Amino acid sequence: MEHARIPEKKSATLFSWLEPIGRLWKKKKGKAILLGAAAVVVALVVLLVWLLWPSVPTAYGNSGLAVQIGSKIYYVNTNDRYALYSMNTGGSENQKVLSSSIGELVTNGENLYAFINDEYRYVWDIDPENGSEELVIDTAIGEMEYANSYLIYTDLNQDRSLYSLYLSDTNVSTRLTELPAFDVCSDGERAYFRYGRDGDYALCSVPLTGGEVTSLLPGKELLDLVYYQDKLYYVMENGDFCSVNPDGSEDTVICSNLVNSLAIFRDEVYFIYNGETEEQNGSLCRMKLDGSDLEVLAQGTYSSINVVEGRVFLLDDSRTLYAYDLANRSLSEV
Repeated sequence: MEHARIPEKKSATLFSWLEPIGRLWKKKKGKAILLGAAAVVVALVVLLVWLLWPSVPTAYGNSGLAVQIGSKIYYVNTNDRYALYSMNTGGSENQKVLSSSIGELVTNGENLYAFINDEYRYVWDIDPENGSEELVIDTAIGEMEYANSYLIYTDLNQDRSLYSLYLSDTNVSTRLTELPAFDVCSDGERAYFRYGRDGDYALCSVPLTGGEVTSLLPGKELLDLVYYQDKLYYVMENGDFCSVNPDGSEDTVICSNLVNSLAIFRDEVYFIYNGETEEQNGSLCRMKLDGSDLEVLAQGTYSSINVVEGRVFLLDDSRTLYAYDLANRSLSEV
């Protein structure tokens, strides 16, 4: 007895899945639907990459001794004639990258920008992989900051006048102000700086593209200035730690902890404590942004704080470079 033959099921192939998509593509409305769906998929992929990609923590107020790119820390080794060195965030593979004497480092997350400590103090774009150098700014740099594709710097040849350089067009620098500028920082749209000369003091701001200079705190003498998460944090001459909004409103004394050499990292303030006793004076300390939970990390006489992931680089009075390991709570000469 013959049994009825059951039709054999064909397994789906790539081409069989593409056939209905091809038919839909031939229709005018179908093409719009497919393009819209593709755009949504691309946007979701980009969002997932942005959410899941490990971000590099950034410190604000660092003095240019050390920066972080990915899992690498690049630092100026004052113990080896200010040569450029690198190490992993865990401290391994510590090695020299460039023998040139580096004055200050900043990064855009990919490249290093540094001025060389010679008679010119020009700024160079340094490839961190091979140490090659490309000239970016050919004038004597006083201090330098990076924000939102801009290099912001003071020109020693122009009485510390403040300039901005958009890195996509390195042929054009914009003079932001003729006022001598110190402790430059930025929110990516405006530059903030402290001005002081002949008894005249002020906290000022100016657009990075150029424009009118605004005096936010006229007559106030500041020592350190850092922009962090929609606030300006600064130190008064008497050591008070203060904050103010970028428009000059809500000027507030947070605490009187005799702060000096200010850096902010992951909502914590790292600073040198100018205490009244020998044990306190010059020590590396840490506290929360509201001034609470003050703790001494390392006793000594230090300056030039630079915070990166896992450690704090700092100098002593003889310009010897040290690194404080935040996990092990230990200090060692680099």
